[in-house]
Amino acid sequence: MRWCRVPECPSGRNQERRRVTYESSRRPCRRPRDEPAAEIAQQQTQRRAPLIRLDTARTNRKPMRRSEPSPGTGTAEDASPPQTAAHDGASKLLLEVLRSAPSRDNSLKFNALIKRMPASQSLPLLVEWMTHKEARAALDKLARHHPAATLKYMTEHALASRSHLARSWAVRLALGEPAALKALTSAEQERFEALLSSMKVEEAAPEQLPPLLRQPPWVNGRASIELPTLDLPALVLPETIRWTLADKASAASGPLTSAWRLQRLDRSAAHWLAALRITPAGQARVMGGEALQEGDVELPQHAFDAEVPDLVLLLPDPAALAVWNSYPSSLWCTGRGDAIRAILAKHGEAALPGLAAYAQRHAAEGLALAIDVDSARLVPTALHALHHFKKARTAAIAWMTAHPVTTLTTALPLAFGRDGTQRSLAQHGVRWLLSQGFGAEAQQAAARHGSEMARALQALQETDPLQVLPSRMPRFAGFFVAPSLSRPVLRHGGTGLPDSAMEHIGTMLAISRLDSPYPGLAIVKDACTPTSLAEFAWDLFEAWMSAGAPVKEAWAFEALGHLGNDETAHRLTPFIREWPGESAHQRAVAGLDLLAAIGSDIALMHLNGIACKLKFKGLQDRARDNIDARAEARALTADELADRLVPDLELDARGTLQLDFGPRQFRVHFDAALKPCVQDAQGMRLKDLPRPGPQDDAALTHAAAPRFRQLKKDARAIAGVQIPRMEMAMVRRRRWSAGDFRLFILDHPLMRQLCTRLVWGVYEGAGAPARYFRIEEDAILVDAQDARADLPDDASVGIAHVLEMPQPMQAAFGQRLGDCGIVQPFRQLGRETFILKDAESADSEIRRFAGKTVATASVMGLVDRGWRRGLVEDGGYVGWYSKQAGEGLEVHLELAPGMVVGEPDFQPRQRLPSLVLRRAGTSGFDGRVKFGGLDRITVSEVLRDMALLAEAAIDP
Repeated sequence: MRWCRVPECPSGRNQERRRVTYESSRRPCRRPRDEPAAEIAQQQTQRRAPLIRLDTARTNRKPMRRSEPSPGTGTAEDASPPQTAAHDGASKLLLEVLRSAPSRDNSLKFNALIKRMPASQSLPLLVEWMTHKEARAALDKLARHHPAATLKYMTEHALASRSHLARSWAVRLALGEPAALKALTSAEQERFEALLSSMKVEEAAPEQLPPLLRQPPWVNGRASIELPTLDLPALVLPETIRWTLADKASAASGPLTSAWRLQRLDRSAAHWLAALRITPAGQARVMGGEALQEGDVELPQHAFDAEVPDLVLLLPDPAALAVWNSYPSSLWCTGRGDAIRAILAKHGEAALPGLAAYAQRHAAEGLALAIDVDSARLVPTALHALHHFKKARTAAIAWMTAHPVTTLTTALPLAFGRDGTQRSLAQHGVRWLLSQGFGAEAQQAAARHGSEMARALQALQETDPLQVLPSRMPRFAGFFVAPSLSRPVLRHGGTGLPDSAMEHIGTMLAISRLDSPYPGLAIVKDACTPTSLAEFAWDLFEAWMSAGAPVKEAWAFEALGHLGNDETAHRLTPFIREWPGESAHQRAVAGLDLLAAIGSDIALMHLNGIACKLKFKGLQDRARDNIDARAEARALTADELADRLVPDLELDARGTLQLDFGPRQFRVHFDAALKPCVQDAQGMRLKDLPRPGPQDDAALTHAAAPRFRQLKKDARAIAGVQIPRMEMAMVRRRRWSAGDFRLFILDHPLMRQLCTRLVWGVYEGAGAPARYFRIEEDAILVDAQDARADLPDDASVGIAHVLEMPQPMQAAFGQRLGDCGIVQPFRQLGRETFILKDAESADSEIRRFAGKTVATASVMGLVDRGWRRGLVEDGGYVGWYSKQAGEGLEVHLELAPGMVVGEPDFQPRQRLPSLVLRRAGTSGFDGRVKFGGLDRITVSEVLRDMALLAEAAIDP
């Protein structure tokens, strides 16, 4: 037996000691970060339910049962103790706890606990939680030992829940374990046949299929692509760093004047060369301006030891350049871009050999640093990164598109050379640039090499893109089982693709990249319905997740970007929001790219929602980068792009939707929270859309019911983005031109429903509004007395802040909204306001909330009000939040003791020492600014955020 202190439950009340039996009495007694799930369940429910005692001592003993069948065998009547009501209640309670606190540690402990349960008790829990990696692994293991029982339960679950994941998993199990299907009773086999029948679609005849799906080029031998081989010398191209004088001065000044270096300028060059582990012979060599040779640098004792390139800046010029250009690039540490830019600023083009070596070792960072460097030395690294390095592809694409002529002039001889590896990489890079519209640059580059190269380039361009295949075709992983996936349906005829055609689509996806898909996918999308392809891709994604989401098979994940639709975006977004908290940040980042690849208004709306509101700062920043890139491509700001991403949901001009049942019609409108409300033909509000009756038209009701379900789903997602966006537009005092206001607010059927509940202002300059108005349901603008208001074409329009409105104006609009029964979507007229005390105005620090203790989860909620999480330090530690407070200024909220990303329960309470106003990018006592310089709206909003946070204060 072991004793430990149980942590405080979520309600904040201390619990008494209780006995805990651990798996082994030999384990040291220590408090784990998260207590076992059974204990958490007991803590959460001790006040509201009788205590369910989970005596873990029982689970330490092997259950008494018949001998366990060997893997791969078993019957539907696998021996398991009967499930008692207490066990059933405890199991459901554990699952509820895990849903409320889905940390990785809790998930591991939860799975460790249910592994000790009999199969009949653990199977329902594992199936319920099978979207998680640990539960899937436990379920796979259980299926190996009890295949028949698992297949039986999964079949019933799939039929009852209509879960695509459960259905596909059951089919894969039956195909992989034929004995399990045979072991089922006749009735159970009939149930499985019913499951298969629910998936069946009439298959298309071979002659109905596109030729590519009948006989793709990789079947029965591929056609050879004959491209010429040329022996042409590489051209010597000039190297330049495209910096302005201001850029060069900026790069040189910062690192060279840092306190770290100024304190060490009195050291000798020999000291710094020795710090770089350069031998005496090597030191003599570089001091004479010669390059280092093999053996001149002692290798570090540990592989993770690396040196900062800042040391180069402390050496005299001949030695500095010799060290930078010949020092092993593997020994430089990353993240010192400012020092590398300073080296380039000081030594110019003479330092490019060292930069090329650094980029070859650290492609993503090196190519990003070299964005202004036009040098043929960087082309091989960019070509390799484009084809092989997922993390460096963005930097490679940016560099290649910034220097297309240099890239093509250098790549063309490689593309038609004799080295097979370089030939393949170069041809891939040339084709990619051609696909991006750089044909004229390619012709210019080929002309430099003569007529033979021009003909070779033409042959490359004329090659059938369907014949361009990788040297080794991929093999399918075990999770790709065509019969278990939804079948794509042909547009003409409505028949489904046979298994062989589905496998061909799988091959196309496997050889595709998100930004360079195999051209055959376009033929597939033309031949099949979008909905069926999206369902096929989603089933493939779920199968990939069930297999543990192997990174090497991520093409199955990227299939969502190639074939997904709006429904895919709806389903994928919750996963993206949850993955960072499940140690799957890179998968979440890839999910953002998939939303961008889907590219529909709904998908971009979800992407913008993540950019606006997410507790994981790194992922939120990546989403913002995606939105900014799309805004820049359209020459828009992020706010202007967000205006254009609000779907109209196919509403009519009044912002309503007519649903026709034949004899009955219903009209859908929206409330203050953009929740759909149903009215009958007499205007009576209904609780929900009625069920179809015997007199209704079956075809019309069959279309209306799914349409309403989708409308509710879309409206919920839109409200979660647009209501906070409008509130932030008021707080940040965003302005619309009269034309944009009419187009994206007044004439938009959904946004008008939201914005009729707000008071707007017409602004002339930076002061308070000159006039105020609100929007009637018929899109007419009226003032506080309901008199019609005009909007000049050159007007600037914004949501009025309460501090900009005189008290009589607030009262007048409040009276009119109240008379009309209009509820505002957020606090505007009744908004709380705050002012600074005299002492606070003269200080850079506000201490009025010091000493307050709040829940960590409440602090994390600040992101909903425009705050951003601070930098993540070692171990995922975060010590502050910040909010923009004007041009170049930030308000910092310091936290004590700080939080750990993804583990809010690790430090469940935070003390609020103070608020500090500082220039962006500064820390400590540097860059502090007095609060008195801020405008009153910014001050009020910052203090309001803190006051709302302080209202949720808890006992220390």
